[in-house]
Amino acid sequence: MATITTFVRRHPVAACFGLTFVLSWGGALPAIGSAGGMRGTTPASDPRFAYALTMLAGPSLTGQLLTALVHGGTGLRECARHLLCPTPPRSLESAQVAVQPHV
Repeated sequence: MATITTFVRRHPVAACFGLTFVLSWGGALPAIGSAGGMRGTTPASDPRFAYALTMLAGPSLTGQLLTALVHGGTGLRECARHLLCPTPPRSLESAQVAVQPHV
């Protein structure tokens, strides 16, 4: 486990892209590679459509897994806190500066 954590800390971009690719395509392979392939693009046309939808979960799961791996429970709690209660701008002036066009 320590070697995986060390690799992720040394090569975060490669770990993120690699894990996202594996999770996304790993969920779709049962649907695509099975006999006959996917015949349609809607849930009604092919019951294996749900497997293809797992491709959408790859990036989200990667983010959660890498956060848990590198930062542990503290990192996951911090992510949940920001999702449930986003931090407001530091002041009203900083929010106004961000939306005013440059003249």
